[in-house]
Amino acid sequence: MVVAFDAPQTIRALLVEIDEPDTARTQEMEVSISTDGGATYRHVLRQEYNFSPPGTSYEHERWSVVADGVTHVRLTIKPDKGGRACRATLTSLALE
Repeated sequence: MVVAFDAPQTIRALLVEIDEPDTARTQEMEVSISTDGGATYRHVLRQEYNFSPPGTSYEHERWSVVADGVTHVRLTIKPDKGGRACRATLTSLALE
């Protein structure tokens, strides 16, 4: 998923919520930013989430990200590092 801004933005934090009530798996998320209209991207975050419903089924994270002049934010999710067919989940994504 790519978020393209109408005008360059300053980003100070990234917040995500993920809810996975059904499938035990490890989901990987990567966030990259562009300051040149989406021509190139710089990696800013990679995170793995281990879900084991009904025990561990919800994640809420906030990361500090210092970035000025951001034109695009790219989010890539690998639903299951084990390679099983399943859907990625992302309940919310917020930028500050």
